[in-house]
Amino acid sequence: MNSVNFIGRLGRDPEIKHNQKGTAICTFSLAVERYNRDEPDWFEIVCFDKIADTAAEYLDKGSLVALECRAQQDTWETDDGHKRSMVKFVAHRVQFLESKAEAERRRGGQERPARAPAAENPFGDDDGDDPFGDA
Repeated sequence: MNSVNFIGRLGRDPEIKHNQKGTAICTFSLAVERYNRDEPDWFEIVCFDKIADTAAEYLDKGSLVALECRAQQDTWETDDGHKRSMVKFVAHRVQFLESKAEAERRRGGQERPARAPAAENPFGDDDGDDPFGDA
């Protein structure tokens, strides 16, 4: 069985791209609090198709979500011949855990900002801000 469930907050705004076949691919980082620890654990999340479109449209940095995922390990070789791997989590169910009003309060009464184009590296570094607001 390959099943992982998370409840956490997005560490950055979702980034959406489309492959050559037109499939929507959305990526974001997720911060998950761990009992008795000051800093969250961070996970890279990817989702596809309608879930990707919905996540990109309605979620932003700090959004509280519950995810049902499967773990997937990607492996590749760098230009200099080193083998690399990365575990990411493919979300097949996303549940929003805050209302629109709660999201607007979290943003300080501001509407959700417009999306910027996706970065070259969809798993780029976070800006270091704590999405739980504890920092």
